[in-house]
Amino acid sequence: MNLKEILSNSVAARRTNEMKHSRQLMLIELILGLESIQDKSKDVCFDVAPHIPRLFNSWRGAYEELALGYANEPINVELFLYRARKANGQTYMGYKGGEYTMGRNTPIWVANYGDSESWDDKRRGLVGVEEHGGEVVLNTEIMEYLG
Repeated sequence: MNLKEILSNSVAARRTNEMKHSRQLMLIELILGLESIQDKSKDVCFDVAPHIPRLFNSWRGAYEELALGYANEPINVELFLYRARKANGQTYMGYKGGEYTMGRNTPIWVANYGDSESWDDKRRGLVGVEEHGGEVVLNTEIMEYLG
């Protein structure tokens, strides 16, 4: 094992331990939350912004973690769930290079490709999925990356 692999394994182990005490959702938790929604035709939105979740990518803050980008076009639970499932096992390019494969236990941040922060220039993690009337809301929280 080379030095890069040793350091990567050390960072991964520390991050796994941090996630045990974090409210931040991992990909599997997002998928399960979306699967529990009965009416898959409901639109999905974020809790604190007029933006709509869009595509998954490698997060610039830590390339081995997921970024959930946003736009203004509507998306329903069915399509968003499809994209979340597809992200499991998907390999993404890091912003400055490298390939990173995401899995069920990958944490999710809110940021467009190439950014490490969200629309309000803060690092937001995804922390929940809930139904509010006619839509499904993705709850976010400002958090630090400790990895």
